[in-house]
Amino acid sequence: MYPAREGAYINSNRAFEIPEQLIMPEGYRIMPDGVYREYDESQRLKLISSTPFYVKGLLVNKERGNYMYVVEVGGEEADEIYVSATRGPQEIVRAVAGMTIFLRRREAAKYIEEFLAINFRELPILKKDEDNLMGTEMEPVFDLLVNYIKQNEEKFEDQQWGRFLDRNIVAIRIYVFDEFLISAGISSKKKILNHWKRHGWLQVDNDSKHLARQVRIDGRKQRAYVIHWPDSTPEDEHGVQSGGIKPGDYVVLVNVETGEKTAATLVEPELISDQSDGDLISTASPLGRALLGKCIGETFEVDVDKKTEYRVLDYFSSNTH
Repeated sequence: MYPAREGAYINSNRAFEIPEQLIMPEGYRIMPDGVYREYDESQRLKLISSTPFYVKGLLVNKERGNYMYVVEVGGEEADEIYVSATRGPQEIVRAVAGMTIFLRRREAAKYIEEFLAINFRELPILKKDEDNLMGTEMEPVFDLLVNYIKQNEEKFEDQQWGRFLDRNIVAIRIYVFDEFLISAGISSKKKILNHWKRHGWLQVDNDSKHLARQVRIDGRKQRAYVIHWPDSTPEDEHGVQSGGIKPGDYVVLVNVETGEKTAATLVEPELISDQSDGDLISTASPLGRALLGKCIGETFEVDVDKKTEYRVLDYFSSNTH
């Protein structure tokens, strides 16, 4: 693997094989040490990802109406990740980001977009592996858990199953969580919890390798999973609620009039320098100030030379990178 500052542009002829019915988009190469784009006529290569990845197939669950991309990440000891087909390239890149040292997000999303455009009809339909697939349908499972908690509020209010730490934060006893997974037909517990941890849905102690926390329930301390779902919460120093965009978040937005998309990280002005790669938005800029606190689907106007309307398509915390 290549770190960001060394080997970002290299010459390489090593090959990485993908299934013969799939083809790489023009100008891109996939190799054992990453994904590259041809940089100039001399076939100099620009590193996009220090880990090779591509969409190897499609999983279809007709009973649930679910369609999921199967993404192979890595070389000889490759991992598979599963991403809802309704989410598209940005969500694939978001998932890959946690599995690679170096990733140019915008260019990686473009690579996947072009890859799917030319290969979608040829993607093999793969068989469902319950252990792998069910363990990676993580967001639907999280929604199920939140509904499960809300439907059984009295069990948490009287502290039989855990207790509410806030109106949108619950400590759930480990055996109760395990019973929920069994009832939902889920087997990959650790994979789900680690995914939720990266997204901030599972709260853990700082610098702790443990996924459960010590919480006082019914008068005594015990280990429990602390689940947090988005809701109205106190504002930070920028006046931003934790459910909205804040400094450090990676943001995807679209110009409503032109359809042009922008993807960048919102940062404090002191973090922007002449050496910045351009995929940054300062919180001191008109666009940056307008983004603070916004949520997915919200539209807003920025008035510089003229009024421009934007819509937030997606954002996610830098602690998931």
